[in-house]
Amino acid sequence: MRLFIIAMSLVFCTSVAARELTDFETKSLEARLEVFSAAIKENDIEMVMRMLPPRFLEYLSEVSGVSVKAIIASAADQGHEVMGQVEISEFSMGLGEFNAIDVSNFGTNNVVYGLVQMSFVLDMLATRSRHDSEVLAINDEGVWYLLRIASSEQLGLLQLVYPFFAGLPLPKNSSVEIPE
Repeated sequence: MRLFIIAMSLVFCTSVAARELTDFETKSLEARLEVFSAAIKENDIEMVMRMLPPRFLEYLSEVSGVSVKAIIASAADQGHEVMGQVEISEFSMGLGEFNAIDVSNFGTNNVVYGLVQMSFVLDMLATRSRHDSEVLAINDEGVWYLLRIASSEQLGLLQLVYPFFAGLPLPKNSSVEIPE
């Protein structure tokens, strides 16, 4: 995590500062994590999509020519199709050693972000696997949003929407098959 913070501060022309979350930020982020966790467990893909930063969804809408509402509906349809073939048998998410990074001078507001730990067990056909990853939590205009960055393409999209993420390394993601 410290390497992440150093890398971020070296590449930004904005002011970047690592800090502890305030009590209010902690409580509001924990509440969002509970909503997200419930959505995952209930297979509520629409709610999962609504946890993405609006700027991210608006950018996708702009470049695709499809409304945000249609993007969410399409992702929900595809997600339900995929989730019909798999089962998430274990799921956990928590702040762990959350280091808040405050980016000032971005537009008219500050953005606070950090990485949240997520772990789940996926059962698909005769295969069982454990997935551990870091999910990007972004507090933009006072609301926490969550975004799992699992590929360089997703990271590239994030950097187009939030330019201060230039140079951000991919968050940790691992997948291990669980022997029966």
